Amino acid sequence: MKLGDLVLGRYVVERALGRGGMGTVVVARHDTLGHRVAVKQLDIADSQEAESRFLREAQAMAAIKSAHVVQVIDFGKHEGRPVIVMEMLAGDSLADRLDKTGVLTWPYALRLGAQVARGLADIHARGLLHRDIKPANLMICSGTPEVTKIVDFGIAKPLAPHAPKLTMAGIVVGTPAYMAPEQLLNLELSPRADIYALGTVLWECIAGGLPFGADYHAAVARVARDAPPVLAPTGLPAPTAAVQQLLCRMLAPDPTARPADCHQVANALERLAAGQTTPAPAATSPAPAPASGPTLVVARLPAAALATASERQWLTGLLDASARSYTLGDLWIAVEPPRPDADAMTRERTLAEKLQTRFGPTVRCRAATAPADFRLQPSALVGVGRLPPLLASLVQAV
Repeated sequence: MKLGDLVLGRYVVERALGRGGMGTVVVARHDTLGHRVAVKQLDIADSQEAESRFLREAQAMAAIKSAHVVQVIDFGKHEGRPVIVMEMLAGDSLADRLDKTGVLTWPYALRLGAQVARGLADIHARGLLHRDIKPANLMICSGTPEVTKIVDFGIAKPLAPHAPKLTMAGIVVGTPAYMAPEQLLNLELSPRADIYALGTVLWECIAGGLPFGADYHAAVARVARDAPPVLAPTGLPAPTAAVQQLLCRMLAPDPTARPADCHQVANALERLAAGQTTPAPAATSPAPAPASGPTLVVARLPAAALATASERQWLTGLLDASARSYTLGDLWIAVEPPRPDADAMTRERTLAEKLQTRFGPTVRCRAATAPADFRLQPSALVGVGRLPPLLASLVQAV
């Protein structure tokens, strides 16, 4: 797009703005109404996969109506390449703000983070993961008060297990410095991956650096390690113990140890920014902790069962929506949430019958009920850490 170009027959290009995921962004003016918009054009020509991803980005953004997510106005093609037309945001990206100030005071950072968490909650409610939360993708819009908005959905991903995948198997997408351990390891993701990224952003805002460094090799160190305490530079107020505790939870290597959703994160950040150190009272009495933990399932399958997308989708369909599944060589591992009526032996027989019907009588399957405190660290699935003893015994049994 060049200065003076008429995009989609109604937007006149005025100046370059920058680059986003996969595209160039310009400022344009509606030729009759006069308002300004941001127009993003796909940089990659003649790539069906890139165009599909770009269209998915537009559809994802258009589906979300949130005070903390940039809004899509229009979509089409200019000179044969797709363009997305978005609301024009006045202000600084968080990356620019940090370049100017170095750090933010922790109450300000927490208020900003609460707005991002609200936006993420709206994104997750539409069945999407952002997967690239970082300062460059957060816009601090001018006004009183300032409003923070999430931008750039170039690598957003549907949460639905049967949604089409536009990323090649084995390819990790995102920005390593902000990626959760499970994202670095290319494992199954949940909204807690975005929570981890937001925790990293807040750590950076307060400390003026990244907890594990910026390059990929330094980022991999977080797979089996907790983040260090966040320390404010000399002369700025130190974060409270409650702030440290929340950031520690957001940056837990085990996704199940992080807050359950972004509503919880936003509420906690708002309370802490306001100086409240105790949790808000629950609306109802909390449910009693389950007497037992999740049901673990391990099956050894033919290579074709794990190499084919349709077969992996079929395997996912055997599980509840809240279950997690992983592959480890020729092993399929599932972690199903605790259920009062669950019986591991019955579950083993049911799954074994289905697996053997589909993949042959040689398939072996074992299941067991784990203790309530069971945790499966992502690092254990790539050899960095050890499998929990019960899971290791199931692997040996198949």
